[in-house]
Amino acid sequence: MLQAATGPRRIAHLLFLLALAAVARFGLGPCLLAGLFAYLILDRTDLLLRKAGVKPFLARWSSVGLFAVVAGLLTMIFISFIRLGLERLPVLVDRVLPRLDELAASLGLPWPVDNVSDLREYILGAAKENARALTKTSGLLTRDFFQVLVGIAVAVLRFLSSGISTRNSWASAAAAANSSWTASSASWAPRSSSPPSTPRRRPSSSTAWTFLSAPS
Repeated sequence: MLQAATGPRRIAHLLFLLALAAVARFGLGPCLLAGLFAYLILDRTDLLLRKAGVKPFLARWSSVGLFAVVAGLLTMIFISFIRLGLERLPVLVDRVLPRLDELAASLGLPWPVDNVSDLREYILGAAKENARALTKTSGLLTRDFFQVLVGIAVAVLRFLSSGISTRNSWASAAAAANSSWTASSASWAPRSSSPPSTPRRRPSSSTAWTFLSAPS
């Protein structure tokens, strides 16, 4: 049977719903998704390294290092792809435009450009007409990019802070176990099986005189 929600549980559910409402209201979806996926990757890498026999502290920092290296490599690949596309775009457009012109003529569709210079002028004219929309779109892309960076940074910090709190809890648990073991060892210490020695009484003078004066 489901247990009734206690006070702290209800507060946690309420805070979670408020967080989701804030994400939906302020458009923080990229930040949330980036943070969740980053934390998932870090936690999974840490678990695999610990299963391989790596110490927890080294596994945690190795997970962060591997995540940073992979993220850097993916960023470099993306930048190289964009740069290569910008370098090869004029050549591709110069080859594609005549074929597109022939295809449009065969289909009876109007084609506004004939070469690369006409295409450039057409793109610049369209950009001037839609300058406000382009500015808004570029602002949204910039904001989403920074949201992704913030989400990843928060996930990494949360991952490292969870490791510190776990280590502190393990240390306190070990100290508590050590103190309880010491107390139990002291209570169950082996005792001597011999009875306690009682002081020997010396015979009094009256007893010795009675023994000597007794008839044989």
